[in-house]
Amino acid sequence: MLAFSEMKNTKLEGEPVSSTQIAAWLIMCLFIIIETAPTFFKMMMEDGPYDDLLRAQDYKVKVLADKAISDINDEVNTSVKISTMKNQKRLEAEVLANEDILKRIAEAQAELLQKSIDAWREEEMRKIEENPTAYIKIATNQNSEQA
Repeated sequence: MLAFSEMKNTKLEGEPVSSTQIAAWLIMCLFIIIETAPTFFKMMMEDGPYDDLLRAQDYKVKVLADKAISDINDEVNTSVKISTMKNQKRLEAEVLANEDILKRIAEAQAELLQKSIDAWREEEMRKIEENPTAYIKIATNQNSEQA
Protein backbone atom coordinates (compact mmCIF):
# COMPACT_ATOMS: atom_id res chain seq x y z
CA MET A 1 0.00 0.00 0.00
CA LEU A 2 2.87 2.32 0.87
CA ALA A 3 4.68 1.58 -2.38
CA PHE A 4 1.48 2.04 -4.37
CA SER A 5 0.87 5.37 -2.64
CA GLU A 6 4.38 6.56 -3.43
CA MET A 7 4.12 5.50 -7.05
CA LYS A 8 0.78 7.25 -7.39
CA ASN A 9 2.01 10.51 -5.90
CA THR A 10 5.25 10.76 -7.88
CA LYS A 11 4.63 12.79 -10.95
CA LEU A 12 7.14 14.76 -12.83
CA GLU A 13 6.34 18.16 -14.25
CA GLY A 14 4.89 18.08 -17.67
CA GLU A 15 4.42 14.33 -17.49
CA PRO A 16 0.98 13.07 -18.51
CA VAL A 17 -1.25 11.21 -16.04
CA SER A 18 0.35 7.86 -15.34
CA SER A 19 -1.34 4.51 -15.46
CA THR A 20 -0.84 4.05 -11.72
CA GLN A 21 -2.78 7.23 -11.05
CA ILE A 22 -5.57 6.01 -13.28
CA ALA A 23 -5.50 2.63 -11.54
CA ALA A 24 -5.67 4.35 -8.12
CA TRP A 25 -8.61 6.42 -9.27
CA LEU A 26 -10.43 3.32 -10.61
CA ILE A 27 -9.76 1.39 -7.37
CA MET A 28 -11.21 4.28 -5.36
CA CYS A 29 -14.31 4.33 -7.59
CA LEU A 30 -14.61 0.55 -7.23
CA PHE A 31 -14.64 0.83 -3.41
CA ILE A 32 -17.27 3.57 -3.58
CA ILE A 33 -19.44 1.45 -5.86
CA ILE A 34 -19.04 -1.62 -3.62
CA GLU A 35 -20.03 0.38 -0.54
CA THR A 36 -23.08 2.08 -2.07
CA ALA A 37 -24.36 -0.77 -4.29
CA PRO A 38 -26.56 -2.43 -1.61
CA THR A 39 -28.30 0.86 -0.88
CA PHE A 40 -29.01 1.57 -4.54
CA PHE A 41 -30.11 -2.03 -5.08
CA LYS A 42 -32.56 -1.81 -2.16
CA MET A 43 -33.92 1.49 -3.46
CA MET A 44 -34.63 -0.04 -6.89
CA MET A 45 -36.40 -3.15 -5.59
CA GLU A 46 -40.11 -3.36 -4.84
CA ASP A 47 -41.29 -3.79 -1.28
CA GLY A 48 -41.22 -7.37 -0.17
CA PRO A 49 -42.72 -9.38 2.69
CA TYR A 50 -40.04 -8.16 5.11
CA ASP A 51 -40.99 -4.55 4.40
CA ASP A 52 -44.66 -5.40 4.96
CA LEU A 53 -43.85 -7.05 8.29
CA LEU A 54 -41.69 -4.10 9.29
CA ARG A 55 -44.48 -1.62 8.48
CA ALA A 56 -46.96 -3.81 10.40
CA GLN A 57 -44.64 -3.87 13.41
CA ASP A 58 -44.15 -0.10 13.25
CA TYR A 59 -47.91 0.40 13.06
CA LYS A 60 -48.46 -1.96 15.99
CA VAL A 61 -45.96 -0.03 18.12
CA LYS A 62 -47.64 3.28 17.18
CA VAL A 63 -51.13 1.94 17.99
CA LEU A 64 -49.96 0.55 21.34
CA ALA A 65 -48.37 3.90 22.20
CA ASP A 66 -51.60 5.71 21.27
CA LYS A 67 -53.59 3.23 23.39
CA ALA A 68 -51.29 3.84 26.36
CA ILE A 69 -51.80 7.59 25.99
CA SER A 70 -55.56 7.09 25.73
CA ASP A 71 -55.56 4.91 28.86
CA ILE A 72 -53.65 7.57 30.78
CA ASN A 73 -56.12 10.22 29.59
CA ASP A 74 -59.04 8.02 30.71
CA GLU A 75 -57.47 7.58 34.15
CA VAL A 76 -56.95 11.31 34.53
CA ASN A 77 -60.49 12.08 33.35
CA THR A 78 -61.89 9.52 35.79
CA SER A 79 -59.89 11.04 38.65
CA VAL A 80 -61.13 14.50 37.74
CA LYS A 81 -64.75 13.30 37.60
CA ILE A 82 -64.43 11.57 40.98
CA SER A 83 -62.86 14.67 42.51
CA THR A 84 -65.57 16.87 41.00
CA MET A 85 -68.31 14.60 42.35
CA LYS A 86 -66.71 14.60 45.83
CA ASN A 87 -66.45 18.38 45.79
CA GLN A 88 -70.06 18.67 44.59
CA LYS A 89 -71.29 16.43 47.41
CA ARG A 90 -69.18 18.36 49.94
CA LEU A 91 -70.65 21.61 48.64
CA GLU A 92 -74.19 20.25 48.85
CA ALA A 93 -73.58 19.10 52.43
CA GLU A 94 -72.20 22.53 53.36
CA VAL A 95 -75.17 24.27 51.75
CA LEU A 96 -77.59 22.07 53.67
CA ALA A 97 -75.68 22.67 56.90
CA ASN A 98 -75.63 26.43 56.25
CA GLU A 99 -79.34 26.45 55.45
CA ASP A 100 -80.04 24.63 58.70
CA ILE A 101 -77.87 27.09 60.65
CA LEU A 102 -79.53 30.09 58.98
CA LYS A 103 -82.97 28.63 59.70
CA ARG A 104 -82.06 28.11 63.35
CA ILE A 105 -80.66 31.66 63.59
CA ALA A 106 -83.85 33.06 62.03
CA GLU A 107 -86.01 31.08 64.46
CA ALA A 108 -83.91 32.28 67.41
CA GLN A 109 -84.12 35.89 66.23
CA ALA A 110 -87.88 35.58 65.76
CA GLU A 111 -88.20 34.13 69.25
CA LEU A 112 -86.05 36.93 70.75
CA LEU A 113 -88.02 39.57 68.90
CA GLN A 114 -91.29 38.04 70.02
CA LYS A 115 -90.11 38.07 73.64
CA SER A 116 -88.91 41.68 73.25
CA ILE A 117 -92.25 42.69 71.74
CA ASP A 118 -94.13 40.88 74.51
CA ALA A 119 -91.98 42.58 77.18
CA TRP A 120 -92.46 45.96 75.52
CA ARG A 121 -96.21 45.35 75.28
CA GLU A 122 -96.44 44.47 78.93
CA GLU A 123 -94.42 47.57 79.87
CA GLU A 124 -96.68 49.77 77.75
CA MET A 125 -99.79 48.11 79.20
CA ARG A 126 -98.47 48.73 82.69
CA LYS A 127 -97.89 52.42 81.81
CA ILE A 128 -101.43 52.71 80.46
CA GLU A 129 -102.91 51.10 83.54
CA GLU A 130 -100.94 53.39 85.86
CA ASN A 131 -101.67 56.64 84.01
CA PRO A 132 -103.80 56.38 80.86
CA THR A 133 -103.89 60.14 80.18
CA ALA A 134 -100.09 60.51 80.28
CA TYR A 135 -99.76 57.68 77.84
CA ILE A 136 -102.18 59.32 75.42
CA LYS A 137 -100.26 62.64 75.64
CA ILE A 138 -96.91 60.86 75.02
CA ALA A 139 -98.33 58.97 72.05
CA THR A 140 -99.88 62.16 70.59
CA ASN A 141 -96.60 64.13 71.00
CA GLN A 142 -94.60 61.37 69.31
CA ASN A 143 -97.04 61.23 66.36
CA SER A 144 -96.94 65.03 65.87
CA GLU A 145 -93.08 65.05 66.01
CA GLN A 146 -92.87 62.32 63.35
CA ALA A 147 -95.20 64.20 61.00
